Amino acid sequence: MSLSLRGGRRVPIELPWARQPLWLILALVPLLGLGSLAGWRRWQEIHQRRFQPTQASRMREAVRSHQAAMRAAAQGGRSEEFFAALDALLRVRCAVILGLPSGDAVTAQVIDEALVPKGLAVESAEVLRGLFAAVDAAKFSPAAEPAELTQLRAQADATLEVLKAMEGGIR
Repeated sequence: MSLSLRGGRRVPIELPWARQPLWLILALVPLLGLGSLAGWRRWQEIHQRRFQPTQASRMREAVRSHQAAMRAAAQGGRSEEFFAALDALLRVRCAVILGLPSGDAVTAQVIDEALVPKGLAVESAEVLRGLFAAVDAAKFSPAAEPAELTQLRAQADATLEVLKAMEGGIR
């Protein structure tokens, strides 16, 4: 078929450069290169994000390290270290439950305002308030006896188990 109705040279309808592979390659290589580059960058972002620790995993690791420090200080009779680790442990555990980025905002008032409405038992709330009060009192009092540290550690472990169960129920 030709475009001319009169006789003479016939002009084909299809484009001649579309049939030649060199033109096709020169047109598609840059597009494939840009697509590959974008895909590679996206893959790298996903790969890096997968291996970076999340905020929640960092806070759970902080809970484990503070709990180990608290137990070691209680066994060694180091009162100041024990109360520092207990304070950080209670704050971080409560922050994990409440979904806060850090435990800095957690105080004894958070117990009534946020934890009890989320399902913390009244008895556990009282023990938790007592632990926060013991931490506050330790800042101004002389070093505690090893027997007192052992008793506080037992209370803290029981309360932390309740908080851990509460955290598991939220997820």
